[in-house]
Amino acid sequence: MKSIRIKNLRSLQDTGEMEIKPINILVGLNSSGKSTFLRFFPLMKQSLRRKVNGPILWSGEDDDYVDFGSFDEALNNNAKEKKISFKFSLKMNIVREYSYFFNIKNQSDYKDIDIDIEISLSKCENDIFDYISELLINILDYKLLVKIGDNRNVKGVEINDKYYPINLKENDTEVFIRKLIEGDFSSPFEIKLDILRPSALKYIKDDGGIEILDNIESILYRQRTMDYLFLKKVLGVDVESQESIILNNSRCFEEDFFNIENTKYSTVDFNEILMMYQIPKIYNIISQYLSMYFRNIYYIAPVRATAERYYRLRNTAVDEVDCRGKNLAIFLNSLKEGSFIKFQEWTNENLGFKVVKTSSEGHVSLKILKKNSKKPINLSDTGFGYSQILPIITQLWYITMKKKELFISNVGLRDIRSFNNILIPITITIEQPELHLHPSLQAKLVDVIVKVLKSTNKKEKEINFVIETHSETIINRLGNLIYKEKIKNEEVAIFIFDKDSGSKDTSIKSSKFDDEGYLDNWPVGFFEPEEVL
Repeated sequence: MKSIRIKNLRSLQDTGEMEIKPINILVGLNSSGKSTFLRFFPLMKQSLRRKVNGPILWSGEDDDYVDFGSFDEALNNNAKEKKISFKFSLKMNIVREYSYFFNIKNQSDYKDIDIDIEISLSKCENDIFDYISELLINILDYKLLVKIGDNRNVKGVEINDKYYPINLKENDTEVFIRKLIEGDFSSPFEIKLDILRPSALKYIKDDGGIEILDNIESILYRQRTMDYLFLKKVLGVDVESQESIILNNSRCFEEDFFNIENTKYSTVDFNEILMMYQIPKIYNIISQYLSMYFRNIYYIAPVRATAERYYRLRNTAVDEVDCRGKNLAIFLNSLKEGSFIKFQEWTNENLGFKVVKTSSEGHVSLKILKKNSKKPINLSDTGFGYSQILPIITQLWYITMKKKELFISNVGLRDIRSFNNILIPITITIEQPELHLHPSLQAKLVDVIVKVLKSTNKKEKEINFVIETHSETIINRLGNLIYKEKIKNEEVAIFIFDKDSGSKDTSIKSSKFDDEGYLDNWPVGFFEPEEVL
């Protein structure tokens, strides 16, 4: 994921392209839109967890992550169109998808290609649910636009502003978007085989032209031939096939199409037709990636569960810490002894304390044992800070311990051939990690975050953080770590959210650290209160 752009979501009329770095810090006044941006990530994840009537689960049950209310409540008040859009900029190697059927001669052809996808949501009048109204894909020099009417039927597809007819296997476009974000690989697209005829017949009057059209359309049924031509002609890949029928079909197709394409009045474009027939495959590649990306979101809410003296044990499987830390004790108690000892060693080394658990009569209690102390203290007696930081550091530790295979298993896509050799980022989103923490503990938490990033095996997993904060300590600590060369300045992005007093819309400016840890483009007195009059 290179960048994300959001339009018309609450106060975010247009965020612009927000490039995702390993550490992304969101700052700004209260109600400036930074939480909306951060909560977009768990919003997409919770939309994958349940079957819903619309494409997005705006609000869910108590165990869901975030509550945006409804489409109407989430829509920006000043939106010129009643439309909410999400744009994702990706860098993907789509040639790999074809390498199982063809011999790609040069390794240099396995290169990443920039792909942008923008999903637009609208709502019909007199309709309770929202729906997908547009899907825009930009790839290479081609703009593929799928338009959907308010009757929820696909109107057609435009390629570089030229209309082509297309059908969906299902008329229900909710199925369409669910497949996109859920990673269902049976494409909802069914390309009409009469694409050429309406465009070409009016330009070809003689019987020979009609025969050429018939020959071309018979080859359009052969997907492997179209794949071969797409690789060769559109992507410029040096490709060969062992199947003589593919080579023969490709040669005939090119010769016949040349006769149509060069007709005096023809507007048919050879490469556009090839691109048209790749929409299902491109769609599937994007679908797979987005599904895995959003399933790998981990969200930690701003107000985390308060400590209890005892926690009741239940026979429930726990595979991650709840976003509010409500199941923290159950999660820690479920760890195998060896894993729990590693967790204790990790917290003791990085934060100067370790967690001790004791079980009795169907209950478990958590205690804190500080370094150089002999007596552990019950979590409920230690003050609020420990109960607030424990869900964060437990999540961080667990993610560092998990193997790549577990993340693939997590998203349920173990057998996807296109993604066997690439990394899907793990994105950890944290709201106000500084709550109830002394500045020294805030600084230690930043140290841990940076240590997690730098100690992660980049061949196994990639981790990104999105953190919303009001803490000057967190910002300053990052600058200090950059100065100490613990992390590179280009690995950290600072986004400053500011709400216009008139329109109430949010503008976002970016700041960055230089290589000595000083902030560029930072507002003077940003953390200072207003003067007393």
